[in-house]
Amino acid sequence: MITCKAVLFDLDGVLFDTEPLHRRAWIETMSTFGHTIDDEFLMPWTGIPCIDLATHFELTLTPETDRWEYHRAKGVSFRRIVTSSLAAFDSIPALVQKISESLICGYVTSNDRIDAEVMLEVAGFSELLPTGVTYDDVTRHKPHPEPYILG
Repeated sequence: MITCKAVLFDLDGVLFDTEPLHRRAWIETMSTFGHTIDDEFLMPWTGIPCIDLATHFELTLTPETDRWEYHRAKGVSFRRIVTSSLAAFDSIPALVQKISESLICGYVTSNDRIDAEVMLEVAGFSELLPTGVTYDDVTRHKPHPEPYILG
């Protein structure tokens, strides 16, 4: 029998319904650069790290803008949106609280550290999930097992 000693949670789509917030941030961000995108365009990018989408924009849009400029601007927009709109899925706060009473809990996410920490703080999960692995911590990203192994 395997005894569980810890639980690692994903953030986007597991604890929080953030995909609409990510899409909203991208739509707003790209509009500030003079580009129009919509939910339909963004749907295939669900779960893909933001820097990958920023790289796509850098390589395909005119005028050319550095991927890191897109990425930074999207992060600012996302954190602003999260501050006012983030909510955990129903029953998740109580479930995470219950699990954290008997097991070590943490998180693994494709978000960068600053976005993850803002989400956890806004939702009141910072103390329940005190440690995590973010995009910044690994060279091979999800779905590769490296983030989970490090977690």
